[in-house]
Amino acid sequence: MVTGGPLRGRTRKGLPIIVEDLNVGLLIELVRRAGSISRADLARQSLLSAATVSTIVDKLLERGILIEVSTAPSSGGRPPVLLSVDPKAGFVVGIKLRAME
Repeated sequence: MVTGGPLRGRTRKGLPIIVEDLNVGLLIELVRRAGSISRADLARQSLLSAATVSTIVDKLLERGILIEVSTAPSSGGRPPVLLSVDPKAGFVVGIKLRAME
């Protein structure tokens, strides 16, 4: 499910590659907005499973889009690793096309 925007409250269903692309975009946007965030917080905010978040984050780390920046304090157990968008990762361009009336 998406927590905001035009798809708010709707379950995303469709072709797996399209759903994966939407999930990747959602996680990158959440990390960008937060500055730094843990995988657990990404799962909570995106409403994706921890396993899905972990799989996508691992791919984004391999591609150099996200970086591990530090660890956060822990109330017990392993401290969470905080993620950020790598400022050297490149640029994003968005274009919205509309038919002329």
